[in-house]
Amino acid sequence: MGRKLFIVAAVLLLAACGRIVVSPGKSALSENERLKLAAIYASKGEDALALREYADILNENKKSAPAYFGIGNIELKKKDYKEAVTNFIKAVEIDPSNGVFHNNLGWAYMEDGDIGKAEEEIRAAFTADPEKGYIYYDTLGVIKTRSRDFTKAEGAFLESIRNAPASDEAGLKEVYGHLLELYRASGQVEKAGAMK
Repeated sequence: MGRKLFIVAAVLLLAACGRIVVSPGKSALSENERLKLAAIYASKGEDALALREYADILNENKKSAPAYFGIGNIELKKKDYKEAVTNFIKAVEIDPSNGVFHNNLGWAYMEDGDIGKAEEEIRAAFTADPEKGYIYYDTLGVIKTRSRDFTKAEGAFLESIRNAPASDEAGLKEVYGHLLELYRASGQVEKAGAMK
C-alpha cells in the first residue's frame, strides 16, 4: 500500500511540475538560448530553422543585434549579398561597438562589389574592437586581393598571421589559404609552391 501511495504521489507531483505556462506569443526559451539554438541550426545547414528562430526573436525584440547578424550570415552564405548587407547594417546600427558585425558587413559589401564601403567597415572594425585585429587584417587582405593591390594584401595577411593566437588553428588555416590565393592571383608561383 505504501509503495502505491508513493507512486501516485510521484505521478501527481510530476504532473504538477511538468507544465510550463508561457504567455501567448512568448517563447519558453530565453533570447540567448534561442540565439544558441539558431546558431546550432545554421551550423548544421538547417537554415530555414535558424531563420525561423531569428525571426521569432525579432518578433519579440526588434533590437536584437545578434539576430540580425545571424540572418546576415545566412544570407551571406546563400550569396544574397544585398540582404546580408541590410541585416548587417541593422546589427551595426544597434551595436556599433561590435567589430565582428562591421567585419561581416565589410565582407558583404566586398562580395556585392562595393570595395570602398568594404574598406570603411574594416576600418570601423579595427576601431571598435582592436583585440580581434587579426580577423580584420585577413578580411582586409581579401579585399586588397580582389582590388588587385597585391602588396597591401600580402602585408595584411602577414599581419593577420603575426597577430593570430596560435590556438585559432582554423582561423590561421583560413588566412594561409587566402595568402595562397593571393600568390596564385599575383603570379608569385615560387611563393605559392613553397606554401604547399
